[in-house]
Amino acid sequence: LNYMFNVKYCIGLYDSTFSDVDEVAHDENMKLYKVKREGSLGYMVDDAVREWNPIKTQLFDGQNDFAGKATGEDPFFTVLPRDATVEVGYGKLKEKENGKFSFVVVDEMTGVLVTYIVPEDMDLYMYSYIDKEYGFRQVKVDGQVVYQDDEYRTAGTIHIGNVKKGQKVTLMQIVARCIGEEAEFQYQFASYDDEQYEKIYEKLSESTLKVDTFEDTYIKGTIDAKRDGIMMTSIPAKDGFSVYVDGNKTEFEAVGNAFIGVPLSACNHTIEFRYATPYVKERAIISLIGLFAFVVICFIEKIVLKKQNDEQIA
Repeated sequence: LNYMFNVKYCIGLYDSTFSDVDEVAHDENMKLYKVKREGSLGYMVDDAVREWNPIKTQLFDGQNDFAGKATGEDPFFTVLPRDATVEVGYGKLKEKENGKFSFVVVDEMTGVLVTYIVPEDMDLYMYSYIDKEYGFRQVKVDGQVVYQDDEYRTAGTIHIGNVKKGQKVTLMQIVARCIGEEAEFQYQFASYDDEQYEKIYEKLSESTLKVDTFEDTYIKGTIDAKRDGIMMTSIPAKDGFSVYVDGNKTEFEAVGNAFIGVPLSACNHTIEFRYATPYVKERAIISLIGLFAFVVICFIEKIVLKKQNDEQIA
């Protein structure tokens, strides 16, 4: 995700909120982390990335799918079986067919407790989701806190880190402000293979966009594409952007229904991104129509008032 979104720095209380980062600064409330393996604003990927749809997949599966379609490499996450114990204050919860757990929020301290016994040595990640805002989340490994927050949100990923077979991982997640309502909970554990990700990272880093000019509405750079494919960017694919390749306007694609992707042949290219506020002409026309209507209404009111005054005088 860091590479995909071109993330350079992260701010948080725990490094477990992120992955592949080093702490570089801190104060009393927050810590600043720098990503070890950074991405670029644009990088070459395989044509198969057109088939990638993150909306239809779970979090870890979606990242695996992106890496596979973008580079042709094997997955770097292994999603683990959901064999943890999930319970609330009034008992153990049973998993539904859709992989979710339902429970009723009975008071302000109602929460979910997940207990997971690590099946083998691994670098462990966890994802959790509740369809209600929660007020507290804490993760422990053998009783030692590795992550804690009290932000109001519904989902999040935690990098628990290197764990040993037989260790006990617990997640406690308190739900807030929805007493009497039914809530749904979902979780997922996955092991991370850093060596496999390194292969993916090297492929993604083979051909990257070197930015020469970066302004509010204009970006220019060069890329040495080693193979035919798509230059994927972290720029949102929205109205107003236009792309020029070697001086020629080129239609871009929306990779993952989200990011600008530019088809390129294997060659050195100069790339320009230009942004202009969309629908300026249409908005101007609508504004003129509105102004004209306002003038007409004022004119009609003036005539009506004059007529009424004349009638009163008469």
